[in-house]
Amino acid sequence: MNNYIFMGTVAGIILINIILAFAKRKGVTFSVYAADPNKHGKFVIAMTLTGTIVGGGMFLAVGQIGYEAGTAGFVLGLVYLVGLAIVGGFAPKIREIMDSGKHETLIDMLNSAYNNKVVLQFCIVNLFMYTFLLAGQFVAMFQFVKFVQTASVIAWIPWSLVGLAVLSLFLYPVIGGLRKDIQTDIIQVIIIVIASILILVNIICSGIWKSLWINLPDSHVTGTGYGWLFIVGAILFLTPSFITRMDIWQRIRTAKTEKDSRYGFWFAGVLSCFFFFLFTTIGMWAYSLKFPNSKFATLDLIYQRFQNPLILGFIIGAFFAAVLSSADTFINNISLFITKLTSPKLWNQRGEKQTDNTLLGRSRMWASVFIVISIGLGWIVPNFVDLLVGAFSLLLIYLPTILGLLIENWRNPKAAFWSSFSGVAVFFILFFLWNPKLAFVPAVLISFITFALIQVVTKKK
Repeated sequence: MNNYIFMGTVAGIILINIILAFAKRKGVTFSVYAADPNKHGKFVIAMTLTGTIVGGGMFLAVGQIGYEAGTAGFVLGLVYLVGLAIVGGFAPKIREIMDSGKHETLIDMLNSAYNNKVVLQFCIVNLFMYTFLLAGQFVAMFQFVKFVQTASVIAWIPWSLVGLAVLSLFLYPVIGGLRKDIQTDIIQVIIIVIASILILVNIICSGIWKSLWINLPDSHVTGTGYGWLFIVGAILFLTPSFITRMDIWQRIRTAKTEKDSRYGFWFAGVLSCFFFFLFTTIGMWAYSLKFPNSKFATLDLIYQRFQNPLILGFIIGAFFAAVLSSADTFINNISLFITKLTSPKLWNQRGEKQTDNTLLGRSRMWASVFIVISIGLGWIVPNFVDLLVGAFSLLLIYLPTILGLLIENWRNPKAAFWSSFSGVAVFFILFFLWNPKLAFVPAVLISFITFALIQVVTKKK
Protein backbone atom coordinates (compact mmCIF):
# COMPACT_ATOMS: atom_id res chain seq x y z
CA MET A 1 0.00 0.00 0.00
CA ASN A 2 1.21 3.49 -0.83
CA ASN A 3 1.40 5.19 2.58
CA TYR A 4 1.44 8.71 1.17
CA ILE A 5 -1.70 8.29 -0.96
CA PHE A 6 -3.41 6.84 2.11
CA MET A 7 -2.23 9.70 4.33
CA GLY A 8 -3.11 12.38 1.77
CA THR A 9 -6.65 11.06 1.37
CA VAL A 10 -7.32 10.96 5.12
CA ALA A 11 -5.65 14.33 5.72
CA GLY A 12 -7.68 15.92 2.91
CA ILE A 13 -10.94 14.88 4.56
CA ILE A 14 -9.82 16.24 7.93
CA LEU A 15 -8.58 19.51 6.39
CA ILE A 16 -12.07 20.23 5.04
CA ASN A 17 -13.17 20.88 8.62
CA ILE A 18 -10.26 23.24 9.28
CA ILE A 19 -11.07 25.22 6.13
CA LEU A 20 -14.70 25.52 7.19
CA ALA A 21 -13.59 26.90 10.55
CA PHE A 22 -12.44 30.10 8.86
CA ALA A 23 -15.08 30.34 6.11
CA LYS A 24 -17.78 32.94 6.80
CA ARG A 25 -17.11 32.98 10.51
CA LYS A 26 -18.17 36.60 11.05
CA GLY A 27 -21.36 37.32 12.95
CA VAL A 28 -20.94 34.55 15.54
CA THR A 29 -22.84 35.64 18.65
CA PHE A 30 -23.44 33.64 21.82
CA SER A 31 -26.92 32.84 20.51
CA VAL A 32 -25.43 31.41 17.31
CA TYR A 33 -22.78 29.57 19.30
CA ALA A 34 -25.30 27.96 21.65
CA ALA A 35 -28.52 27.54 19.67
CA ASP A 36 -28.59 29.13 16.18
CA PRO A 37 -32.41 29.29 16.41
CA ASN A 38 -34.85 28.79 13.49
CA LYS A 39 -32.08 28.33 10.93
CA HIS A 40 -32.09 24.88 9.27
CA GLY A 41 -34.42 22.71 7.19
CA LYS A 42 -35.31 19.05 7.68
CA PHE A 43 -32.47 17.69 5.51
CA VAL A 44 -29.84 19.57 7.53
CA ILE A 45 -31.48 18.55 10.83
CA ALA A 46 -31.39 14.89 9.76
CA MET A 47 -27.74 15.14 8.74
CA THR A 48 -26.55 16.91 11.88
CA LEU A 49 -28.46 14.49 14.14
CA THR A 50 -27.00 11.52 12.32
CA GLY A 51 -23.52 13.05 12.48
CA THR A 52 -23.77 13.47 16.24
CA ILE A 53 -24.94 9.87 16.71
CA VAL A 54 -22.54 8.19 14.29
CA GLY A 55 -19.31 9.14 15.99
CA GLY A 56 -15.95 7.48 15.79
CA GLY A 57 -16.70 5.82 19.11
CA MET A 58 -19.80 4.30 17.53
CA PHE A 59 -17.83 3.37 14.41
CA LEU A 60 -15.67 1.06 16.53
CA ALA A 61 -17.86 0.47 19.61
CA VAL A 62 -20.82 -0.93 17.66
CA GLY A 63 -18.43 -3.20 15.77
CA GLN A 64 -17.11 -4.34 19.15
CA ILE A 65 -20.68 -4.97 20.34
CA GLY A 66 -21.34 -7.03 17.18
CA TYR A 67 -18.17 -9.02 17.87
CA GLU A 68 -18.96 -9.60 21.56
CA ALA A 69 -22.76 -9.77 21.62
CA GLY A 70 -23.96 -10.21 18.03
CA THR A 71 -27.40 -8.86 17.20
CA ALA A 72 -27.49 -6.75 20.37
CA GLY A 73 -26.27 -4.01 18.01
CA PHE A 74 -29.39 -4.50 15.86
CA VAL A 75 -31.54 -3.95 18.95
CA LEU A 76 -29.69 -0.70 19.67
CA GLY A 77 -30.32 0.42 16.08
CA LEU A 78 -34.06 -0.16 16.48
CA VAL A 79 -33.97 1.65 19.82
CA TYR A 80 -32.43 4.69 18.12
CA LEU A 81 -35.05 4.53 15.36
CA VAL A 82 -37.94 4.46 17.83
CA GLY A 83 -36.33 6.93 20.26
CA LEU A 84 -35.72 9.58 17.59
CA ALA A 85 -39.24 9.06 16.22
CA ILE A 86 -40.67 9.69 19.69
CA VAL A 87 -38.66 12.89 20.08
CA GLY A 88 -39.79 13.94 16.60
CA GLY A 89 -43.36 13.58 17.83
CA PHE A 90 -42.60 15.77 20.86
CA ALA A 91 -40.70 18.38 18.80
CA PRO A 92 -43.71 20.65 17.98
CA LYS A 93 -44.68 20.80 21.68
CA ILE A 94 -41.09 21.54 22.72
CA ARG A 95 -40.75 24.31 20.12
CA GLU A 96 -44.05 25.83 21.23
CA ILE A 97 -42.90 25.99 24.86
CA MET A 98 -39.47 27.35 23.92
CA ASP A 99 -41.00 30.00 21.65
CA SER A 100 -43.52 31.12 24.28
CA GLY A 101 -40.81 31.51 26.92
CA LYS A 102 -38.16 32.81 24.48
CA HIS A 103 -35.81 30.02 25.53
CA GLU A 104 -32.79 29.10 23.42
CA THR A 105 -31.46 26.03 25.25
CA LEU A 106 -32.59 23.21 27.53
CA ILE A 107 -30.71 24.98 30.34
CA ASP A 108 -32.95 28.05 29.88
CA MET A 109 -36.03 25.84 30.07
CA LEU A 110 -34.83 24.27 33.32
CA ASN A 111 -34.02 27.75 34.68
CA SER A 112 -37.61 28.84 34.18
CA ALA A 113 -39.20 25.70 35.68
CA TYR A 114 -36.93 24.72 38.60
CA ASN A 115 -34.76 26.26 41.30
CA ASN A 116 -31.02 26.86 40.94
CA LYS A 117 -30.16 23.69 42.86
CA VAL A 118 -31.83 21.47 40.23
CA VAL A 119 -30.31 23.39 37.32
CA LEU A 120 -26.78 23.33 38.74
CA GLN A 121 -27.03 19.61 39.52
CA PHE A 122 -28.22 18.93 35.96
CA CYS A 123 -25.31 20.93 34.53
CA ILE A 124 -22.73 19.18 36.75
CA VAL A 125 -23.91 15.66 35.88
CA ASN A 126 -24.21 16.47 32.18
CA LEU A 127 -20.77 18.06 32.21
CA PHE A 128 -19.35 14.73 33.39
CA MET A 129 -21.48 12.78 30.92
CA TYR A 130 -20.50 14.78 27.85
CA THR A 131 -16.87 14.79 28.95
CA PHE A 132 -17.05 10.98 29.00
CA LEU A 133 -18.63 11.01 25.55
CA LEU A 134 -15.92 13.31 24.21
CA ALA A 135 -13.24 11.13 25.80
CA GLY A 136 -14.79 8.17 23.96
CA GLN A 137 -14.01 9.83 20.63
CA PHE A 138 -10.35 10.26 21.62
CA VAL A 139 -10.25 6.62 22.75
CA ALA A 140 -11.38 5.71 19.23
CA MET A 141 -8.50 7.72 17.74
CA PHE A 142 -5.95 6.19 20.13
CA GLN A 143 -7.17 2.71 19.27
CA PHE A 144 -6.80 3.55 15.59
CA VAL A 145 -3.16 4.47 16.23
CA LYS A 146 -2.52 1.26 18.18
CA PHE A 147 -4.01 -0.82 15.40
CA VAL A 148 -2.27 0.93 12.52
CA GLN A 149 1.09 0.62 14.28
CA THR A 150 0.78 -3.14 13.75
CA ALA A 151 -0.06 -2.71 10.05
CA SER A 152 2.30 -1.83 7.22
CA VAL A 153 2.11 1.93 7.77
CA ILE A 154 4.94 4.33 8.58
CA ALA A 155 4.84 4.89 12.35
CA TRP A 156 4.49 8.69 12.32
CA ILE A 157 1.56 8.75 9.89
CA PRO A 158 -1.28 7.71 12.27
CA TRP A 159 -0.07 10.11 14.96
CA SER A 160 0.09 12.97 12.46
CA LEU A 161 -3.49 12.23 11.36
CA VAL A 162 -4.70 12.17 14.97
CA GLY A 163 -2.84 15.43 15.61
CA LEU A 164 -4.53 17.03 12.59
CA ALA A 165 -7.94 15.84 13.80
CA VAL A 166 -7.35 17.22 17.29
CA LEU A 167 -6.19 20.53 15.79
CA SER A 168 -9.46 20.80 13.86
CA LEU A 169 -11.39 20.30 17.10
CA PHE A 170 -9.53 23.24 18.64
CA LEU A 171 -10.69 25.35 15.70
CA TYR A 172 -14.11 24.98 14.10
CA PRO A 173 -16.35 24.01 17.09
CA VAL A 174 -14.53 26.45 19.36
CA ILE A 175 -14.63 29.30 16.84
CA GLY A 176 -18.04 28.81 15.23
CA GLY A 177 -20.05 26.92 17.84
CA LEU A 178 -23.25 25.15 16.84
CA ARG A 179 -23.45 26.72 13.37
CA LYS A 180 -20.02 25.41 12.32
CA ASP A 181 -20.83 22.11 14.01
CA ILE A 182 -23.90 21.73 11.78
CA GLN A 183 -22.15 22.93 8.60
CA THR A 184 -19.38 20.37 9.00
CA ASP A 185 -21.87 17.62 9.95
CA ILE A 186 -23.38 17.79 6.47
CA ILE A 187 -20.05 17.10 4.75
CA GLN A 188 -19.00 14.55 7.37
CA VAL A 189 -22.20 12.50 7.05
CA ILE A 190 -21.99 12.51 3.25
CA ILE A 191 -18.45 11.11 3.52
CA ILE A 192 -19.59 8.49 6.07
CA VAL A 193 -22.52 7.44 3.84
CA ILE A 194 -20.26 6.98 0.80
CA ALA A 195 -17.74 4.96 2.85
CA SER A 196 -20.57 2.86 4.30
CA ILE A 197 -21.89 2.09 0.82
CA LEU A 198 -18.40 0.92 -0.19
CA ILE A 199 -18.30 -1.38 2.83
CA LEU A 200 -21.87 -2.61 2.24
CA VAL A 201 -21.16 -3.45 -1.40
CA ASN A 202 -18.07 -5.38 -0.27
CA ILE A 203 -20.17 -7.34 2.25
CA ILE A 204 -22.79 -8.18 -0.38
CA CYS A 205 -20.20 -9.19 -2.98
CA SER A 206 -18.36 -11.37 -0.48
CA GLY A 207 -21.39 -13.66 -0.19
CA ILE A 208 -20.87 -14.16 3.54
CA TRP A 209 -24.36 -13.29 4.74
CA LYS A 210 -25.67 -16.88 4.87
CA SER A 211 -22.47 -18.52 6.09
CA LEU A 212 -21.98 -15.76 8.69
CA TRP A 213 -24.76 -17.09 10.92
CA ILE A 214 -23.41 -20.65 10.90
CA ASN A 215 -20.19 -19.58 12.63
CA LEU A 216 -21.89 -17.54 15.37
CA PRO A 217 -22.80 -18.94 18.81
CA ASP A 218 -26.45 -18.89 19.91
CA SER A 219 -25.88 -15.90 22.19
CA HIS A 220 -24.74 -13.82 19.20
CA VAL A 221 -27.77 -14.79 17.14
CA THR A 222 -30.16 -13.91 19.97
CA GLY A 223 -28.14 -10.81 20.92
CA THR A 224 -27.69 -11.94 24.51
CA GLY A 225 -23.91 -11.84 24.64
CA TYR A 226 -24.15 -9.19 27.38
CA GLY A 227 -27.16 -10.91 28.98
CA TRP A 228 -30.91 -10.35 28.72
CA LEU A 229 -30.73 -7.52 31.24
CA PHE A 230 -28.71 -5.44 28.78
CA ILE A 231 -31.30 -5.96 26.01
CA VAL A 232 -34.31 -5.27 28.22
CA GLY A 233 -32.58 -2.30 29.81
CA ALA A 234 -31.67 -0.80 26.43
CA ILE A 235 -35.24 -1.11 25.15
CA LEU A 236 -36.95 0.21 28.27
CA PHE A 237 -34.43 2.81 29.36
CA LEU A 238 -32.45 4.00 26.34
CA THR A 239 -35.51 4.54 24.11
CA PRO A 240 -36.97 7.47 26.10
CA SER A 241 -33.56 8.90 27.03
CA PHE A 242 -33.19 10.97 23.84
CA ILE A 243 -35.60 13.57 25.15
CA THR A 244 -33.18 14.33 28.01
CA ARG A 245 -30.21 15.18 25.77
CA MET A 246 -29.05 18.77 25.44
CA ASP A 247 -27.82 18.26 21.85
CA ILE A 248 -31.23 16.87 20.84
CA TRP A 249 -32.95 20.01 22.14
CA GLN A 250 -30.42 22.12 20.22
CA ARG A 251 -31.51 20.44 16.97
CA ILE A 252 -35.18 21.06 17.78
CA ARG A 253 -34.43 24.73 18.48
CA THR A 254 -32.30 25.28 15.37
CA ALA A 255 -34.90 23.83 12.97
CA LYS A 256 -36.78 26.37 10.86
CA THR A 257 -40.25 24.97 11.53
CA GLU A 258 -42.05 22.26 13.49
CA LYS A 259 -42.24 20.12 10.34
CA ASP A 260 -38.51 20.47 9.74
CA SER A 261 -37.74 19.25 13.25
CA ARG A 262 -40.25 16.37 13.12
CA TYR A 263 -39.28 15.02 9.69
CA GLY A 264 -35.59 15.65 10.34
CA PHE A 265 -35.73 13.45 13.45
CA TRP A 266 -37.60 10.66 11.66
CA PHE A 267 -35.13 10.58 8.77
CA ALA A 268 -32.19 10.66 11.20
CA GLY A 269 -33.68 7.64 12.98
CA VAL A 270 -33.69 5.65 9.74
CA LEU A 271 -30.10 6.63 8.91
CA SER A 272 -28.87 5.84 12.43
CA CYS A 273 -30.56 2.44 12.36
CA PHE A 274 -28.81 1.66 9.06
CA PHE A 275 -25.40 2.50 10.53
CA PHE A 276 -26.02 0.39 13.65
CA PHE A 277 -26.97 -2.58 11.48
CA LEU A 278 -23.94 -2.12 9.22
CA PHE A 279 -21.32 -1.74 11.99
CA THR A 280 -22.85 -4.62 13.98
CA THR A 281 -22.62 -6.84 10.90
CA ILE A 282 -18.96 -5.91 10.49
CA GLY A 283 -18.31 -6.94 14.09
CA MET A 284 -20.12 -10.26 13.67
CA TRP A 285 -18.26 -10.90 10.43
CA ALA A 286 -14.94 -10.24 12.20
CA TYR A 287 -15.96 -12.71 14.93
CA SER A 288 -16.81 -15.40 12.37
CA LEU A 289 -13.39 -14.87 10.76
CA LYS A 290 -11.81 -15.35 14.21
CA PHE A 291 -10.01 -12.02 14.43
CA PRO A 292 -8.36 -12.06 17.86
CA ASN A 293 -9.28 -8.65 19.30
CA SER A 294 -12.84 -7.32 19.62
CA LYS A 295 -11.61 -3.72 20.03
CA PHE A 296 -9.99 -3.79 16.59
CA ALA A 297 -12.68 -5.91 14.88
CA THR A 298 -13.93 -3.12 12.58
CA LEU A 299 -10.47 -1.92 11.59
CA ASP A 300 -9.17 -5.47 11.16
CA LEU A 301 -11.88 -6.30 8.66
CA ILE A 302 -11.60 -3.02 6.76
CA TYR A 303 -7.83 -3.36 6.38
CA GLN A 304 -8.21 -6.94 5.20
CA ARG A 305 -10.95 -6.22 2.64
CA PHE A 306 -9.63 -2.94 1.20
CA GLN A 307 -6.08 -2.85 -0.13
CA ASN A 308 -6.33 0.13 -2.47
CA PRO A 309 -4.73 3.09 -0.60
CA LEU A 310 -7.21 5.60 -2.04
CA ILE A 311 -10.31 3.62 -1.05
CA LEU A 312 -8.84 2.60 2.30
CA GLY A 313 -7.81 6.21 2.94
CA PHE A 314 -11.35 7.38 2.14
CA ILE A 315 -12.88 4.86 4.57
CA ILE A 316 -10.42 5.77 7.36
CA GLY A 317 -11.11 9.41 6.52
CA ALA A 318 -14.80 8.62 7.09
CA PHE A 319 -13.83 7.20 10.49
CA PHE A 320 -12.17 10.51 11.39
CA ALA A 321 -15.19 12.37 10.00
CA ALA A 322 -17.34 10.30 12.36
CA VAL A 323 -15.09 11.20 15.28
CA LEU A 324 -15.29 14.91 14.47
CA SER A 325 -19.05 14.89 13.81
CA SER A 326 -19.72 13.73 17.37
CA ALA A 327 -16.82 15.39 19.16
CA ASP A 328 -17.72 18.90 17.96
CA THR A 329 -21.23 18.62 19.45
CA PHE A 330 -19.90 17.29 22.74
CA ILE A 331 -17.38 20.14 22.92
CA ASN A 332 -20.12 22.70 22.33
CA ASN A 333 -22.38 21.19 25.00
CA ILE A 334 -19.54 20.89 27.52
CA SER A 335 -18.66 24.56 27.05
CA LEU A 336 -22.29 25.58 27.68
CA PHE A 337 -22.62 23.52 30.86
CA ILE A 338 -19.37 24.78 32.37
CA THR A 339 -20.14 28.39 31.37
CA LYS A 340 -23.52 28.18 33.10
CA LEU A 341 -21.82 26.73 36.20
CA THR A 342 -19.00 29.29 36.37
CA SER A 343 -20.90 32.37 35.13
CA PRO A 344 -24.55 31.93 36.24
CA LYS A 345 -25.26 35.65 36.63
CA LEU A 346 -23.96 36.51 33.18
CA TRP A 347 -25.93 33.58 31.72
CA ASN A 348 -29.17 34.93 33.20
CA GLN A 349 -28.39 38.48 31.99
CA ARG A 350 -27.94 37.55 28.32
CA GLY A 351 -29.16 39.97 25.69
CA GLU A 352 -26.67 42.82 25.93
CA LYS A 353 -23.81 42.77 23.43
CA GLN A 354 -21.03 43.10 26.02
CA THR A 355 -22.49 40.31 28.21
CA ASP A 356 -22.92 38.00 25.22
CA ASN A 357 -19.37 38.65 24.04
CA THR A 358 -18.04 37.84 27.52
CA LEU A 359 -20.02 34.58 27.60
CA LEU A 360 -18.83 33.69 24.12
CA GLY A 361 -15.20 34.23 25.09
CA ARG A 362 -15.55 32.18 28.27
CA SER A 363 -17.33 29.34 26.44
CA ARG A 364 -14.52 29.16 23.89
CA MET A 365 -11.92 29.14 26.66
CA TRP A 366 -13.68 26.33 28.54
CA ALA A 367 -14.16 24.36 25.34
CA SER A 368 -10.39 24.36 24.80
CA VAL A 369 -9.71 23.37 28.42
CA PHE A 370 -12.08 20.40 28.31
CA ILE A 371 -10.68 19.14 25.03
CA VAL A 372 -7.38 18.70 26.86
CA ILE A 373 -9.11 17.07 29.86
CA SER A 374 -10.99 14.65 27.59
CA ILE A 375 -7.80 13.67 25.78
CA GLY A 376 -6.30 12.74 29.15
CA LEU A 377 -9.42 10.83 30.20
CA GLY A 378 -9.45 8.95 26.90
CA TRP A 379 -5.86 7.93 27.48
CA ILE A 380 -6.56 6.69 31.02
CA VAL A 381 -9.85 4.82 30.31
CA PRO A 382 -9.23 2.69 27.22
CA ASN A 383 -12.59 0.86 26.97
CA PHE A 384 -14.95 3.15 25.07
CA VAL A 385 -17.89 0.72 25.20
CA ASP A 386 -17.89 1.22 28.98
CA LEU A 387 -17.47 4.98 28.50
CA LEU A 388 -20.37 5.28 26.03
CA VAL A 389 -22.75 2.97 27.88
CA GLY A 390 -21.91 4.68 31.16
CA ALA A 391 -22.39 8.18 29.77
CA PHE A 392 -25.69 7.55 28.00
CA SER A 393 -27.01 5.66 31.04
CA LEU A 394 -26.90 8.85 33.09
CA LEU A 395 -29.38 10.46 30.70
CA LEU A 396 -32.51 8.61 31.74
CA ILE A 397 -32.05 9.50 35.39
CA TYR A 398 -33.25 12.97 34.38
CA LEU A 399 -36.35 11.82 32.48
CA PRO A 400 -38.82 12.81 35.26
CA THR A 401 -37.13 16.21 35.51
CA ILE A 402 -37.35 16.83 31.75
CA LEU A 403 -40.96 15.60 31.58
CA GLY A 404 -41.72 18.27 34.16
CA LEU A 405 -40.93 20.86 31.47
CA LEU A 406 -43.68 19.43 29.25
CA ILE A 407 -46.20 18.27 31.90
CA GLU A 408 -46.77 20.65 34.81
CA ASN A 409 -48.13 17.90 37.08
CA TRP A 410 -44.70 16.26 36.92
CA ARG A 411 -42.90 19.45 37.95
CA ASN A 412 -41.53 19.01 41.46
CA PRO A 413 -38.16 20.63 42.27
CA LYS A 414 -37.61 18.55 45.42
CA ALA A 415 -38.38 15.26 43.66
CA ALA A 416 -36.29 16.30 40.65
CA PHE A 417 -33.23 17.02 42.78
CA TRP A 418 -33.28 14.01 45.10
CA SER A 419 -34.29 11.46 42.47
CA SER A 420 -31.41 12.58 40.26
CA PHE A 421 -29.01 12.68 43.20
CA SER A 422 -29.88 9.14 44.32
CA GLY A 423 -29.75 7.76 40.77
CA VAL A 424 -26.35 9.30 40.02
CA ALA A 425 -24.91 8.14 43.35
CA VAL A 426 -26.06 4.54 42.79
CA PHE A 427 -24.82 4.61 39.21
CA PHE A 428 -21.27 5.68 40.07
CA ILE A 429 -21.00 3.13 42.88
CA LEU A 430 -22.17 0.27 40.65
CA PHE A 431 -20.25 1.49 37.58
CA PHE A 432 -16.91 1.19 39.36
CA LEU A 433 -17.67 -1.64 41.81
CA TRP A 434 -20.07 -3.91 39.88
CA ASN A 435 -20.76 -3.85 36.13
CA PRO A 436 -20.21 -0.73 33.98
CA LYS A 437 -22.54 -2.02 31.24
CA LEU A 438 -25.45 -2.78 33.59
CA ALA A 439 -25.04 -0.17 36.35
CA PHE A 440 -27.64 2.07 34.70
CA VAL A 441 -30.51 -0.38 35.30
CA PRO A 442 -30.69 -0.24 39.15
CA ALA A 443 -29.62 3.43 39.09
CA VAL A 444 -32.52 4.43 36.87
CA LEU A 445 -34.97 2.34 38.91
CA ILE A 446 -33.79 3.96 42.16
CA SER A 447 -34.15 7.39 40.53
CA PHE A 448 -37.71 6.73 39.37
CA ILE A 449 -38.79 5.20 42.71
CA THR A 450 -37.35 8.16 44.63
CA PHE A 451 -39.12 10.62 42.35
CA ALA A 452 -42.44 8.78 42.69
CA LEU A 453 -42.21 8.56 46.50
CA ILE A 454 -41.41 12.26 46.95
CA GLN A 455 -44.12 13.18 44.45
CA VAL A 456 -46.73 11.18 46.40
CA VAL A 457 -45.63 12.58 49.78
CA THR A 458 -45.64 16.17 48.44
CA LYS A 459 -49.14 15.81 47.03
CA LYS A 460 -50.45 14.40 50.34
CA LYS A 461 -48.98 17.37 52.22
